[in-house]
Amino acid sequence: MHRDLKPENILLEESGEFDKIKLIDFGESLEYTKGEKYSDMVGTPHYIAPEVLNKSYDEKCDMWSVGVITYILLSGTPPFGGRNEKQIMANVQTGKFNFNNPAWNNVSENAKDFISKLLVMDPAKRMSAKEALKHVWLKALIASDALKAKQGISDAFKNLSTFNSDSNLKKATFSFIS
Repeated sequence: MHRDLKPENILLEESGEFDKIKLIDFGESLEYTKGEKYSDMVGTPHYIAPEVLNKSYDEKCDMWSVGVITYILLSGTPPFGGRNEKQIMANVQTGKFNFNNPAWNNVSENAKDFISKLLVMDPAKRMSAKEALKHVWLKALIASDALKAKQGISDAFKNLSTFNSDSNLKKATFSFIS
């Protein structure tokens, strides 16, 4: 289990094809033992799974983070926002998110379905990594032609930088105020 999946910990190799992804920062990771539950509260507020906050989780906590990352890449906004960490974590614990933002108007129903199957409160009902790899949306992305894929990647980078800029501005503002 990585336990701190977030965009900052995902690197794309500079090959120009965006075909090599590398995960970094394994400081919070551990080898998962099937059937075991973990209780250390680790992670980053926007990406942390509700069961981690409840201190009883397994490997599916990483799948929640994948859902949050995908949501942000496609919309430029987090599914569970808030003015501070406490409010963000309270919103995560409700598990309520939506696709009402106009950014979702041009996103496929299959992409929304992918996210919806990852941001499931009950980890037992949440998609596993194996199931996610077989999801119709991911399979279609893999099979799509390179030009469309590159445009999608460009849009995702734009959304991510917008989200990160907003977050950094908020952090700087709160630091200045305090």
